[in-house]
Amino acid sequence: MLPHFSNNAEASRGFHDLGRVWIELGKKTSDVALAKAGARLVQEAAAMKKDLFTSMGKSVDRKQNPPYMPAVVGDTPTWGKGRVYSELLHSGVLSEELVRIVKEYAAANGGSTLGLPGGGMRLGGFLNSGHAYGIIQ
Repeated sequence: MLPHFSNNAEASRGFHDLGRVWIELGKKTSDVALAKAGARLVQEAAAMKKDLFTSMGKSVDRKQNPPYMPAVVGDTPTWGKGRVYSELLHSGVLSEELVRIVKEYAAANGGSTLGLPGGGMRLGGFLNSGHAYGIIQ
């Protein structure tokens, strides 16, 4: 099974945020090892984000109108995995362009109602927060 982009986006965000906390705790407690570990996490998060953006950029199908972003690395069209897209948007690490690609494809293909995930009579409940976060980030 290939990895979902959302897993990598959430991991990158988590490493970044936790790394920043460890840096601050290390400074406040004079724990140099903790601060260094935090700095390594922040560096790893940046490297993960760079790799994620490279992979996502290569995966966008720009032949479709609007462009299509698969949920899974190297996958063929997988639209319908709304939860994965909500998690991807909720990570807060996507560029404005990538957020726009996900939102516009959903809107054009029945994956959103009034700008929220779900189509027809389905609304996403707790998954709406990811979509909303992607819009306001």
